Amino acid sequence: MSRNLFSLVAIMLLSIANFSAYSQYVIKGKVVNKSNEAQPFANIVVKSEDKTQLVKGGTSSMDGSFSVSLDEKGKYFFQVSMMGYETYAVESLEVLDKTTDMGTVKLEDALEMLEAVSVTSTRQAVQVSPGMQTINVTSELLSLGGNAEALLKAVPAVEISPKGNIEVRGSSNILFLINGKRSVMGMNPKQLLKMLPLSAIERVEVITTPSPKYDSEGVDSIINIILKKGAMDGFGMSAGVEWSPNPSMFGGNMMASYRKGDWNVTGAFGYFTENYPYEVDNERIGEGVGLVQKGDGKEKTQGYFTSINLGYEISEGESLDFEVGHMNFEQRSDLTQKNSFGENQSSIVDTKSNIDFKGTEMSLNYGKEFTKARKLDMLSNFSFGKSDGENNIVEQGIESNQTLIHNNAKYRMGEIKLDYIDSLGSRIKLESGMSANLLSFNVDQNNERSDFQERYKFLQQQYALYAMAKISFNKLMIGVGGRLQYFNSDGKEQVNNVDIDQSFVNPLPNVMLQYNISEGKHFHIVSMIYNKKINRPSYEQLNPVMNIEDPYNVVQGNINLKPEKVHNMELFHQIRTDKLQFSTTIFGRNTQDVIQRINTLKDDVVLTTFENYSQSYALGIENKSEWEPMEMLEFSAGFTAQKRWFPDAKSSTVDMNKTGYAFSANGSVTVRTGSGPTVTLRGNYFGKNVQAFSYREAYSKFDINVSQNILKGLVTLGVNAEDLFNSAGKEIWVTNGDGFENRTNWRTFSRRVSFSIYFNFM
Repeated sequence: MSRNLFSLVAIMLLSIANFSAYSQYVIKGKVVNKSNEAQPFANIVVKSEDKTQLVKGGTSSMDGSFSVSLDEKGKYFFQVSMMGYETYAVESLEVLDKTTDMGTVKLEDALEMLEAVSVTSTRQAVQVSPGMQTINVTSELLSLGGNAEALLKAVPAVEISPKGNIEVRGSSNILFLINGKRSVMGMNPKQLLKMLPLSAIERVEVITTPSPKYDSEGVDSIINIILKKGAMDGFGMSAGVEWSPNPSMFGGNMMASYRKGDWNVTGAFGYFTENYPYEVDNERIGEGVGLVQKGDGKEKTQGYFTSINLGYEISEGESLDFEVGHMNFEQRSDLTQKNSFGENQSSIVDTKSNIDFKGTEMSLNYGKEFTKARKLDMLSNFSFGKSDGENNIVEQGIESNQTLIHNNAKYRMGEIKLDYIDSLGSRIKLESGMSANLLSFNVDQNNERSDFQERYKFLQQQYALYAMAKISFNKLMIGVGGRLQYFNSDGKEQVNNVDIDQSFVNPLPNVMLQYNISEGKHFHIVSMIYNKKINRPSYEQLNPVMNIEDPYNVVQGNINLKPEKVHNMELFHQIRTDKLQFSTTIFGRNTQDVIQRINTLKDDVVLTTFENYSQSYALGIENKSEWEPMEMLEFSAGFTAQKRWFPDAKSSTVDMNKTGYAFSANGSVTVRTGSGPTVTLRGNYFGKNVQAFSYREAYSKFDINVSQNILKGLVTLGVNAEDLFNSAGKEIWVTNGDGFENRTNWRTFSRRVSFSIYFNFM
């Protein structure tokens, strides 16, 4: 094994040489003033999309025209500035064609304040590309207020359930990254998405078919949250608040940046709290089995997220960034349930649950651009956190007793990555790199009533090498590569001295074909991506420590789980003009040794554990369309539909569904009235979702948002009516168990009217 790793490292290092540049891509246009007079000597700046590295610069000629040559296509930050005029900026300019024509760039006098603080080119909120969907935080999205959770709801493939559970294409196996980095904060995604304010986010990438660069181990998709960094010289600040009286919710955020010379610093802070009541009914039906649970509860979540980034430009094309982030949240839940066992037996169970989590991460990133076609990035990242939980369960009735359970966990995570890009001649682009990451945690659980104690210790190590070569033949691009991973985990249940050890070496191939049918104003592309992934059991699925939040429904991991082997393929087609984007993806997946939840019943208690069964197939289609017939009107629509098969699947205890399906759709209409308000209507429908052992009933929601810029664009006021018909505050699951069926109906009042105000001085 070590000899193979050494050979692959040697090949990657030998590829690092100075080769000829990539083919040229040109951004051109003409700079004029408000009287349409040509403006010579305007400063033209092109930076990397995250604004940390200067790519190209220049000035406009005597007739106002400019032309900037780039060595490769991609997304860039584009800016035109001139003393005495407002700066023109495009936050995310997508350069795909040989020539990107910016047309006429009109600069407004600085003495006459515009409706917005900076003139930013209109860009699509959701951009679809092969294997990935990117949600940009536009000014209109900022006016909606809210957090990262609200942002993800614009993606057809993403479903965030009424209870806050997140799925992409029907799978909850999702890896959450912040600025491309793993973090212990990503281990609590529901809370993280609520704490992260929109104003601190540049964009969110939903990666459904990861390239070899990404560690997709254990996941079906990746959600990468890219935070903003200050770009302009001097000081800038933005802040906002959002409030709803019923259900109670408040959010506040602030972002500030300062840049002077080669130094820049950016800080962000977000606070969120909500308090809502809910009801939950649970009915268990089967031969000799009868349990009806009816409960009323309330839940409160509050917490904050903060980050600070310090950047230094060592030289042109060379930078160093140090970042620190911290998340802190508290969750309080109080549920009272009446349990009925037949006609004459019943009990009342009151459960109070408290969770406190604190997580901190620190990272250092070095970037060096040797030439426009050769780039090196090195990252070191360390994060740590802890959670303290307490469940106080009081039962009165058949048996009266009190159970106090303490759950304490400590986490540590470290990561080192190196990514290198180079060109081999004018047609071949090579991407390669290596990574090492470490995860460790300890879990202690104490039951004070029975003196029951469990301790679980887990250590995971992973090392990987990857390489991807992309070869261009005019309109055709072929990508071939892969990832070689070594994985080792050592787990131990210390009270009973149970060892849980796993070790694997996996080659993971990746192939991509892309053909540009046409370019220019009418862009037309087709592509195909194939990759293989290994979804190893998570520590929750392996953890033998029993979760007893509900004494009649407990969860326990299975130390004998095997990894899932996944073959994934996507066919992608896109047509794009200046007014229309129409993107369709057909995706297929074969998963072997599928890890599935299994429910068994013993002594009136349902035990949920995990088990491998044979295999599953999935075939689906996804579409995202945006049409802007005129500047004041925009339509957006999308859907995801998939069919699942579970042939010859067997469980040791439970009958399974042999087929499954899921469908979801969303749409929106945005009306802009110039200096008046902007109105957005948005609807979502989530159809019945049938899985191997369970299904979820359908639900829908409808939202209305109205926003208005005042004080010449410095302030935005917003009113948001979410779930106008109160139809999305329910989640109904029917689960098959060992000789029984369990039907759970969770519901809350979900109609919410919120008010927001956003200040922008960036």
